[in-house]
Amino acid sequence: MAGATSTVRAGGRRVGARKTTADAAARKERAANIKKEDKQRKKNIAKQAKTVKSKRQWEETKQQCKKLLIGGGVLALVAAGIAMLIVTQGDQLPDPQTAIDNATKAILDVATLRNVALVILAGGVMVIAYYGYQYYKAQQRAKQADRLQTQLRAAKQQLAERRVQQALEAKEYQEQYEQLLKTGSAEARKLFAEQAKERDAALAREEEEMARLRREEAAILREIESATHEHSAESAAWIYAQQQSQKEKDARRRGKVIVGLEAAQFADMVATDDESEDESQDSDDNHDTPLQVALEPIRMNNTHAVIDFKVWTNTATAQATSVEVELACDRCGTSTRVSLSGSYEMHNSDARRCKKCTTVLRSTFQPVLLHEHSQVVGMFDTDACHVCDILQIEFQGICMQCDTEAIFAKPAVRSRRVEASCHSCHRKLALECSTFNLVSYDATGAVCTQAQSAATRQTNAAAAKAKKKNGKSGHVIVAGRPLPNTGACTHFKKSYKWFRFPCCKQAFPCPVCHELSECGESTYAVRIICGKCSCEQNTNNTLCEACGFKMAGKSSSAHWQGGQGTRNTTTLSSKDKRKNKGVSRSGVAKTTSKKSSRVGAKK
Repeated sequence: MAGATSTVRAGGRRVGARKTTADAAARKERAANIKKEDKQRKKNIAKQAKTVKSKRQWEETKQQCKKLLIGGGVLALVAAGIAMLIVTQGDQLPDPQTAIDNATKAILDVATLRNVALVILAGGVMVIAYYGYQYYKAQQRAKQADRLQTQLRAAKQQLAERRVQQALEAKEYQEQYEQLLKTGSAEARKLFAEQAKERDAALAREEEEMARLRREEAAILREIESATHEHSAESAAWIYAQQQSQKEKDARRRGKVIVGLEAAQFADMVATDDESEDESQDSDDNHDTPLQVALEPIRMNNTHAVIDFKVWTNTATAQATSVEVELACDRCGTSTRVSLSGSYEMHNSDARRCKKCTTVLRSTFQPVLLHEHSQVVGMFDTDACHVCDILQIEFQGICMQCDTEAIFAKPAVRSRRVEASCHSCHRKLALECSTFNLVSYDATGAVCTQAQSAATRQTNAAAAKAKKKNGKSGHVIVAGRPLPNTGACTHFKKSYKWFRFPCCKQAFPCPVCHELSECGESTYAVRIICGKCSCEQNTNNTLCEACGFKMAGKSSSAHWQGGQGTRNTTTLSSKDKRKNKGVSRSGVAKTTSKKSSRVGAKK
């Protein structure tokens, strides 16, 4: 057995000695691991110190650049003001030579010199005090960093001395063990075993001490990082305060106030974690106040949403909980989709900027109680815009039998039946809306005609030009009135209808206009709007259901086009395969067999 000795005791039994070679190998392996860990830890410490130093230098550089930019901006503004004064008031300014003489006399005056000296002295004292304070703060931070670095070097030196001492003791222990093997005395082995136990205990204590030193080293590093992080947090808080102040100024200018965090709160937010999104959402929901439903509509400076019901089953009353509409800017005619709540006061109004002319568009929705004798869903109050189309409405109803509330699962759109189940009596509630109409009222309560609305809304020449180029441009669809350009657009000049697409619920003059809009989907239209009477109906290629208007223009093509083109063989193109079908080239009808009429059909 390698690395072990054997002795013979009384009775001739051979007993194996202690295997000390394995212990020595284990100690060597442990020493190698400790050395490897120390090396890796030194690399990590150096890397962290380099990162902290680079961050601090970057922060200081940014602060200096900001100061230089602010100073340069102030000087530029002063220079611009002086130049503007000279340009605007040049004829009123005195003669330059006279002004220079007067200025020289004033400067040479003793009182003026004394005042200038006092001002310069006060400014110099303020500048020296400011930079002295900054220098003092920087020196304090440097002293603290030097103190921590000194503690760190002392701890490292103490740890290195302990390791050297441990290595010497291990070498001495190895020599004693080799000497013991040579002598072979039983008492010496016993003494050596006791000494080995003591050394193992001492080694365990040394390892605990080294672990304690490592913890101290980590604590010092954390303290250095904390000091650096605190300085960075203060700088970040100041920067955030400046940015938030600028955002609030912009928001006030746009007419929408945004409340932000204070600088101290942001500094705390940098050091701590934010609350979860679910908790904030719950707290927001708890603050929602229910919206009061109007029993009767008010006709004064507003727009009413009126519904023609095709189906009204087992529903006592209904209320619009959410409505999605299309707003059009009064200045440029650009359309915007808005969703307004009919349940909570916090979400029944909206304010946003127009995508084209950046005008603030404000809209508010007030729901009205809906029943069999009242078809007004709600009232819209708008500013700098108008409602041009209702896309979909979500309802909740009251059961006719048990007066229990029931929420309709799907939003209501034109000509689609929506249902809800009463959770008390289990009866079905059903609604189906054939059309959504918009009726506007002025200050006297009279209905505004489309001409009056256009006169009040389309006052800008750019908006009129846009409406001529693109037929949509904020037009309000009203049943019985024609669409712009009778429904035609620049793409489909002979199509006198609009298409309503199921993906976005919006109406467009043609599929090309739909593809050019913000809707990213490409689907077929399911409903069309007549260009003469604005009657909405299912898709067809025939006449309008309400007025009989032919929504497709006459074709001037010289081709067959599946029966929709020309059917006159004389004007039909010679490239069309139906040109000479049934007649000769001279126009005479071809001879056909009459045998089937005499003898019957062929069997």
